[in-house]
Amino acid sequence: MGETSVVCWAEKESDLETLLPAIFSDAVADDPDANSTAIRNLMATVHNGAFLSAEGGNRFHVLGLSPNAARIAVRFWQVGTVAEFSVKLGEWFKDIEIAGRRDNQYPPLKAMLRSTALLGKDEYIPPTLIGETIRAILSGTSLPASLFHAVIKRVKAEKGAVTAYRAALLKACLNRKYRQQHQHDKEIAMALDKNETRIGYRLGRLFAVLEKLQEDAHPGLNATIRDRYYSSASCTPRAVFGTLMRLHSHHLKKLSEPAWRIAAQRNMAEIMADIGDFPSHLDLENQGLFAIGYYHQRQDLFTSRTTSKGEQA
Repeated sequence: MGETSVVCWAEKESDLETLLPAIFSDAVADDPDANSTAIRNLMATVHNGAFLSAEGGNRFHVLGLSPNAARIAVRFWQVGTVAEFSVKLGEWFKDIEIAGRRDNQYPPLKAMLRSTALLGKDEYIPPTLIGETIRAILSGTSLPASLFHAVIKRVKAEKGAVTAYRAALLKACLNRKYRQQHQHDKEIAMALDKNETRIGYRLGRLFAVLEKLQEDAHPGLNATIRDRYYSSASCTPRAVFGTLMRLHSHHLKKLSEPAWRIAAQRNMAEIMADIGDFPSHLDLENQGLFAIGYYHQRQDLFTSRTTSKGEQA
């Protein structure tokens, strides 16, 4: 895991000794589905209670080490039972479930953390971030604020590139925070939630609809409103959305398919029903909700358009 070496062992032989490296490390080159298969097996054992009934009481240890000048630093040290760690890992994979993921159903942590780093390179992942994240996963506590900040920063730096991994990490950060605060009603779903009225999520959805409208009205664009406006739209909506709403009427007239025009107007009306004035500023939590709402809406629009084409065919 970057500069951090993760070592794990059980007092007695356990399948978790094999599963844990698969959960944290990259997929094997000649068997890219190995990680996903191993994790699905773990999820199955958590759900059917196999670890709890068989080897659940077996003590398990996880140690993270990294170089620090001429010394070795202990990044984390977690001790528990196989059953306890299995349940915590099951919670983690539930937290990162997100619509639209096309590769591994359950991606390894290393690949997800790489999505927060400059150029997607391991050397730009801070060792402290790795240690704090693994410790939070294995203890079931809130993920580090630095992880949330890193995702938001990378999305803005790449002009609104909200990938499945980044959306999943933001969702996991917020949902764990809400659970720690006993605000379970605020937890975010894995796919589009039309009943979610928080302003950040609604504005993210609106931005996605406006971008799709522009793409449909002007096929083949090299850049969309995302490239120019995402960062400011997610931070200072009032400064941006006025312009975007004026432009949307022009885009509607350019649509070649009347059905697309009707769908865009219906989506916008549904989203705008819970938006009064555009706020002058969004706090960091709402910026995360903006990214998730944008991602969810994009996935829903893509799925709806694909389904519609299939039905027409």
